[in-house]
Amino acid sequence: MLYQLGRALSHASISKNTPSVVDISAKTIAILGDSTAYQNTSSNGLQYLSQGFMGWVNLMTGQKYHFPTDNNLGIDNADIADVDSAKTNLASLSNTPDIVFVITGTKDTSSSTTETEMINGLQSIYNYITNTIGAKVVALTIPPRTKYSSSDSTINGAPLDSGKQIKLEAVNNWILSQTGDIIPVDIYSSLILAGTTSPDPDKFEGEGIDDTAYLYPNPLGAQSIANAIKIKLDNYFGPFDIPDMSINNLSRNPDLSGTGGINNSHLTGDLAEYYYAVTDTGASGILSKPTSTSQQINVSFTNQSSSDDVQFYPYNLINYSVGDQVIGEAEIEIISGQNVEGIWIEVKDKGSSNITYLGLNKYSEPKFPTTPGTYMFSTPIFTVQSSNTALTLKIRAELNSSGGKTANLNMIVKQVRGRIVT
Repeated sequence: MLYQLGRALSHASISKNTPSVVDISAKTIAILGDSTAYQNTSSNGLQYLSQGFMGWVNLMTGQKYHFPTDNNLGIDNADIADVDSAKTNLASLSNTPDIVFVITGTKDTSSSTTETEMINGLQSIYNYITNTIGAKVVALTIPPRTKYSSSDSTINGAPLDSGKQIKLEAVNNWILSQTGDIIPVDIYSSLILAGTTSPDPDKFEGEGIDDTAYLYPNPLGAQSIANAIKIKLDNYFGPFDIPDMSINNLSRNPDLSGTGGINNSHLTGDLAEYYYAVTDTGASGILSKPTSTSQQINVSFTNQSSSDDVQFYPYNLINYSVGDQVIGEAEIEIISGQNVEGIWIEVKDKGSSNITYLGLNKYSEPKFPTTPGTYMFSTPIFTVQSSNTALTLKIRAELNSSGGKTANLNMIVKQVRGRIVT
């Protein structure tokens, strides 16, 4: 039975994969797969990347799923056989996963690999995770794609041959038929143009000649994948409330109270005590306190720059020691935004060659999602390296007003925290 990928899933295919009891216990996750898995974190492990779906899942679920960057086992340019060969690396992770996200098959779709070979490889991966690792599998369907060649402009961006498209849909429908400890999630449907089998260009990085081939999701695509995952996993593991970040908060003003902070001449209005707010030349902005414990920043740019910067940060953080395990966190409500290239939280270890740890990152195009909603940002957990423990924690955004574009951002910072992880 086909479930009509990209159109509508049958009620039966959804209901039979919904548990009768929701498991709300804390979960450590790992990711195994191809380039779409690989691009969740930076190669040095210091950043969660905005084109990675797991960063967005955690933004939208209050950081419900613990994701150490070492647990990203994605392989750039891998096929299913490569991922199958790498599955045993899960056994050596120091943070044993309760859930393993599996995404692979994009490369096989356009190759000579048969449907049966693809399914057998995926089954081998799933079996190892459930039987040997003892974890649940979140099985993501294969994303849509177009043809790609680095040299032939007649191939770049062309639709898949009908036989290869049929193969992709057949394997995806097999993935969606899985039950038990394998939780299938249809991400394919969230990435195609309505009524077609073609990738939505707004949700993919351009590849090849004239950027006309679509293989890897950009931040908009990553958020679409994350939304599909969140909807499905909320049925299994429940929603997750954003914590009270005044607890264990090492900043000088943990609840963003009061006024009298310091801002530069491009911003006016009320700023929380012991905080800085700065923007670039050409900006105009208003600071306000919607509540006594939140900070609104509403800024716009007209300076024709491709890197319009906004920064909000406390004067200092305290009480760190060498060897402490530290994390930076922020709860931010996005109200609106236009031509935004990134919103992120960063912690910089100034005593250790200015190593910077990022929760999401700037993207090279203004395709960073500014979907209204409340999000919890987090850096990777890191170890303080130096006796000079002058760590700085910032909430930052970059916009792009070049070429006469309108660039603006309206957001409310509700909580900011630097804390030691116990």
